[in-house]
Amino acid sequence: MGLSNDFEIIYLIQDGNETALLDLQTKYNLFIWKMIHDVNVPISEQDDFFQEAQYLLYSASKIFDIERNKTFTRYFELILKRKFFYLLTKLKTNVLQISEEQINSFSEESSLTNNRYSIYNDRFVISYIKDKLNSKTSMQILNLYFLKNLSYEEISKILKLKEKTIYNAVYKIRKIALELLDSY
Repeated sequence: MGLSNDFEIIYLIQDGNETALLDLQTKYNLFIWKMIHDVNVPISEQDDFFQEAQYLLYSASKIFDIERNKTFTRYFELILKRKFFYLLTKLKTNVLQISEEQINSFSEESSLTNNRYSIYNDRFVISYIKDKLNSKTSMQILNLYFLKNLSYEEISKILKLKEKTIYNAVYKIRKIALELLDSY
């Protein structure tokens, strides 16, 4: 269609014109990639972030209020940054979830089968966490909480420790992993 004015394109999209959506996507593709690089999205996640941004662009174009005297570019930039920061936060917390194979490589007593967590396949991360955990109890809590997905209450009964102790150990494990992430 070749439209260049965001307001025209958005009006057509809200009116149901799919060709206008393609014009908007083409116009904003470079902007999206720039934002992906500006917020330092890991290379392995960039395509996923791009797809999220494309969907967000479509959603934003559907709900954008032309009557508000705001530019669509600033509106989209704001919600895109928020979405990216939210997704990056989820990525950082997911790095704490460790696979059974990785834990077994440094914990001989581990006999876990219910693995639903994973971590970046990096032996450096594993050895870093191992070096920072200074007790057998911390290793057991790591196994029970992250791999067996047991609650604080269940772990406290198994290890005969207070729930607060379990909570503190899990907090410490997360802090160690985030410390490593922040150093990069």
